[in-house]
Amino acid sequence: MPSEQGIVISTSSRKAVVRTVRNEACAGCGGQSMCSAMGGGKINFVEAVNKAGASKGDRVLLEISDSAFMTGSFLIFFVPIVGLVAGVFLGSHFGKIYGWDHNAAALVFGLGVFAVFMSAMVLVGNRTASKNPAYTPTIVSVLTRAKDMDSAAINIAGDSICHSS
Repeated sequence: MPSEQGIVISTSSRKAVVRTVRNEACAGCGGQSMCSAMGGGKINFVEAVNKAGASKGDRVLLEISDSAFMTGSFLIFFVPIVGLVAGVFLGSHFGKIYGWDHNAAALVFGLGVFAVFMSAMVLVGNRTASKNPAYTPTIVSVLTRAKDMDSAAINIAGDSICHSS
């Protein structure tokens, strides 16, 4: 299961908002620029199911099921590429029919359909995640309680998560 560590920013009933920092596993991912383009970046905020009973300031371990991770990756990466290819073919076809420059039409249609498909997949992904708990990350364990950490070593609002052992 894909996992990530983070610091709990806030909690409510059975959920928590966790601040994560992109880790070394992301360094080898070809899609890391997409995370930044879609609002993510080095620092991300994730709403997670709080099964471990974490409190504000706790360092926690988040996990998401393999199937949810693979489905999300498919929706975000593969489906928009299909839209790009379909848009290129449609643009080229309509460009020839209407006497437009078919290369320019292919470019415009391709990028347009890609953007529509990407937006649709983000909406579908968000809607699916909100309705199906299997697609929501879960806090599986508290690695270090806030009360056990040196308060100077936790930087909740800054660029790094530091913990002195």
